[in-house]
Amino acid sequence: MRYGHGPQGLTGLTMNQSAVSLWALSLHKCRRLQKDIADMKDRNFKDDQGHKEETASRMAYDEKDRTTIREKLELCIHPLKPDEHPQGLVNIVTGKMNPDTVNVENAHTIGSQQRQQFE
Repeated sequence: MRYGHGPQGLTGLTMNQSAVSLWALSLHKCRRLQKDIADMKDRNFKDDQGHKEETASRMAYDEKDRTTIREKLELCIHPLKPDEHPQGLVNIVTGKMNPDTVNVENAHTIGSQQRQQFE
């Protein structure tokens, strides 16, 4: 006794309704798998032999980024070396120092007075 699909149609155990529905629903998956395998056979895999991060152009961009960050950080004041810090207020990014007239002790009082004048 033959089971499955033959030239005359469904035969044997495939006459069961659940087997027929499973067989019919899987045909498109089988065809898709056949097509994908055929596509892979004819495909050139040169471009897929590594990660994007391993390409020469990507490594060059990464090196440029590291250099730019290093140069920017060298211009900044080192936050963990307080003995190298200048006295007074300093912007750690630009390195600009405040004038002697700037006083943060009364900042809240001065800000409150300016707000009252503005209102």
